Amino acid sequence: YLEIERYYLIGKIAANNSTLFPESAVFYFIEAFKIMNDLNVNETSCKIILELSKYYFERGNVLKAKEFASYGKSLLNFLASQFRDERSKDIYLNSSYRKDAWEKFTEIIVSE
Repeated sequence: YLEIERYYLIGKIAANNSTLFPESAVFYFIEAFKIMNDLNVNETSCKIILELSKYYFERGNVLKAKEFASYGKSLLNFLASQFRDERSKDIYLNSSYRKDAWEKFTEIIVSE
């Protein structure tokens, strides 16, 4: 999990300052995604999927962005379904990060 977080954080830094690392931000997000696919689904997965969907969307690769955004929404739904009561599920989904992610995923999915 630490390796996934490491790639995620480097990707975030590279997205803001591309001169600090030899590869582009998407390289680090994809590396994190590859590792994550071999492990259990978790919150970090959702963060990485959000970054990949934003990356592709901002660069005009809408089809690829929509694929990641759809996967991200499905993942959030799956994680929320693990809560037994609706109140806990609502609290989970309405946290600032998850709410923002859900809105961005939706924005990307409905874009033309």
